[in-house]
Formats: sequence, structure tokens, C-alpha cells
Amino acid sequence: MNRAQMDSRCPENRFVGKALLEGYKLVFDGAPGNAYANIVVNENESVWGGLYFISANDEALLDGFEGVASGTYSKMNVSVTLGNGTATTAMAYYRIGLSPTQPSQEYLYRVLEGARDCGLPEDYVNEHLRDNYS
Repeated sequence: MNRAQMDSRCPENRFVGKALLEGYKLVFDGAPGNAYANIVVNENESVWGGLYFISANDEALLDGFEGVASGTYSKMNVSVTLGNGTATTAMAYYRIGLSPTQPSQEYLYRVLEGARDCGLPEDYVNEHLRDNYS
């Protein structure tokens, strides 16, 4: 979600807006203190995030950063709803089989900065990021 990071990793990106993914939950998983954001199926939850248009070149670059070739993350298409109520299909990165744990403070700061960049609802940010992980 962090726009500065997206600009450096995907030079052709265009920020579309905030988007809601229903039926998933945001978690941080991996090694303690080195956890990364992930989405896991949970029919009672939803995840707010940022939606970007990226070119095929950008997608290849982003796949490299996300470790798709090495199996760190996989990709799937999901249905999201934009802040204005428009539904669309988006690509999301995810991974399976890791235990939820605390992210580093530096990583959490970048996620919180991205949440601000994308205009995510403050109550969502407080409930799902600040209160649970800071």
C-alpha cells in the first residue's frame, strides 16, 4: 500500500484508490519480528487496502520483490469494492502455512504509512493495525 514503495518498485503504476476485500482477514505471519502482511480466508472479516493499476512490466518487477518465483508469495484474482462502491477484479499476493506473529516496528510503520497514503478508514487502521501490532 505504501505509495513511495510502489513508485520505486513499479515505475508505471497508477494509484486507483482504496479497496475492500471481503471474506479475508489481514494477518502478519512468518518469523517473529520478521513477519509480513498476508491475507487469509475468513468469511466474517474484510481487508481494506490500496488498489493500483500496474503494467505487465510492473507486475514482473513486483513479482521479483514479492518472491513469486521462489514461492514466498503466490498470486490470485480477487473481487474488491472500491471506495466509491464500484466492484472490480484485482490481483492479490498471498502465502499459506506460516504462523501469525508480530511484524518488525519498521515494517509496521511502512504498512501504517501505506494505510494513510491510501486513505483507509481510520477505524479499520486502529482496529486491525495500530491496536493489534504496535
